Amino acid sequence: MRQSVLGRIIAAAVAVMLLIASVISVSALDAKYTFDEFGMSLKVPRTYTVITRDSQREDEAFDDLSLDYDETMTAFNAAGIYLQAYAPENAYKITLTVGSDENSESINNYSDLTPSQREEVLAQFTADPSCTGGSEMRHGGNIFFDIDLTGEVDGKTVFIAQDNTVINGLNINLTLQKNEEIPAEELRALNNIANTLNFDKITLKSSGPSFEWWRVLLWVGMLAVISVSVSMLYRRYNVSKKRKAEERLQQRLQRRAALAKELGDEAMIKEIEEEQEPKEPEVEQSFDEALGYKDDEEFLKRASTDLESYDISVRDRDPRRGIDFFEDDGDSINDGTDYFENYFQESTPSRTPAQRTASTVGAYIKIAFNHIGYFFRNLAKSISKIFKGGNKNR
Repeated sequence: MRQSVLGRIIAAAVAVMLLIASVISVSALDAKYTFDEFGMSLKVPRTYTVITRDSQREDEAFDDLSLDYDETMTAFNAAGIYLQAYAPENAYKITLTVGSDENSESINNYSDLTPSQREEVLAQFTADPSCTGGSEMRHGGNIFFDIDLTGEVDGKTVFIAQDNTVINGLNINLTLQKNEEIPAEELRALNNIANTLNFDKITLKSSGPSFEWWRVLLWVGMLAVISVSVSMLYRRYNVSKKRKAEERLQQRLQRRAALAKELGDEAMIKEIEEEQEPKEPEVEQSFDEALGYKDDEEFLKRASTDLESYDISVRDRDPRRGIDFFEDDGDSINDGTDYFENYFQESTPSRTPAQRTASTVGAYIKIAFNHIGYFFRNLAKSISKIFKGGNKNR
């Protein structure tokens, strides 16, 4: 038994060591190339022969690839090329080009665009007669358009796979070109390099909520719906339980009443009849209870406090009317809104219409947020009762 356990421990340790070794070996295969003028970096497998604008004349890569240094650098500068990576045995090459123009600067970043705007950009790519296909993809967290193209060089058809993105106003392309159709493993190699594209800082022009914020709001909304649903189910459960308890009580009272009649005990019969008066269970909460208040008095007190906190003077109230300013004028809710309407219809020379409107909106917003807070506090209490085994006040 001990040997079996020891064997399992050794096997697990070996597996962990192999996993660590594989991670280290994979990371060691990548060579990092930085482009300081853009604050950008890229990784390429070490098995590739790489030439960049920083390559020196004496670099062995030029001899290995039979390239002239001056001609290569001239071509790099003319075409906006910053890196060329040649696969082993010169099976294919991947070219990195970086540039900027009015179009890329106006876009700034594909992440700044809405989905419909990105669809328009993709449509511009696919409208090119040489384009045979295209799709929006994410590589390394950045939005790319993966485009398939065909062209003709020296009378021969060439096949081109291009990963295009716009980041920080820069139009960036990773391109793989061959004289035959590009196999899936080479497309994966292109995408793997695109996955390593990284910037020290990415600037976004978007001032509104990002996709991540909308996702958070969506989750909050879903949780709110679930919470309200749980609260409603819990209330229905309590109502059903109270109804059943009431039915059992009535059955016991009926049995007692029958027994009392047999015994001829008039006092007991009268007492049982009083207890048998039907009691309707409280199915619906009042408006004040739904907002988290105990009663109307607490609601009106809070509304009054909210009004005063926004410098809405109460000196104009008629002492004879008292709290009547908060009574309903037709909307069936004693929520204080009628006081707002009456107050701001009065002549107040010290305030402009814009100031009065701003104060009204501010007061509405504050009370609304308070009500939401009270509602969810009340909801939290109700939910907590579920886990505590029911309503203790029952």
